[in-house]
Amino acid sequence: MAGFKPAVLIVDDDKDVRESLACLFSNSGYDIRVAVDGVSALLALMDYKPDVILSDMNMPRLGGDELLPMVRHLWPSIRIVAMSGEFSSGIVPHGVAADAFYAKGSDSCSRLLEILSELNFPSQCI
Repeated sequence: MAGFKPAVLIVDDDKDVRESLACLFSNSGYDIRVAVDGVSALLALMDYKPDVILSDMNMPRLGGDELLPMVRHLWPSIRIVAMSGEFSSGIVPHGVAADAFYAKGSDSCSRLLEILSELNFPSQCI
């Protein structure tokens, strides 16, 4: 479907990162929700089913390494973009349950918009 903009749940414990990404995606026409960690993301998923989750890997309480496999198991249609400043490659690190990877600090914000546009969303075919 032309012009399809997925709903995005941004999960990051860094307030500045969360707010910057929310502003970027909101200004680009995406429906945005935010969560401060994996626990709050799971709570948000009780009443909000995004098309994609953009999640930091390192967070208190429940990090991306624990959250993403749960999401993959419980909601397999949700696309996942993992992000971390610990990796400089845009390739999904081994063992990370994600469809794509964003290297914080190495990739530009425009690259993140490209990553989302490259993901295959089932609802685009409806």
